[in-house]
Amino acid sequence: MFRDITERSKINYTGASYGVAWGDYDNDGFTDLWAGNHGRSATLYRNSGDGTFENVTLEAFEHQPKEDFHGAAWADFDNDGDLDLIQLVGADAGKSNLEDLQIANRLYVNNQGIFSDRL
Repeated sequence: MFRDITERSKINYTGASYGVAWGDYDNDGFTDLWAGNHGRSATLYRNSGDGTFENVTLEAFEHQPKEDFHGAAWADFDNDGDLDLIQLVGADAGKSNLEDLQIANRLYVNNQGIFSDRL
């Protein structure tokens, strides 16, 4: 049986989220959470290690556009020992050809917990 621990976890986003990705971006041994949100900036939650999470989006990203982020993946893209992040956006509904789509996937390189956009 599952227990609802949302309030205790301090993850308080009430909008629509399309995808999540779990990874330890700050190498502290606790798995952190990225959430892709509909029509808003994605959110990065740092795991405090005590069952709670802190929203660190504004501190962690130099630039975080408002897109429909449908997914992401953590990997060490630049081989420096920490996790970088690629965010993937979905296509606009009703668009019939590739020229009409505004796809802006983003690769963020992690520099000691600050992410810089590389795409």
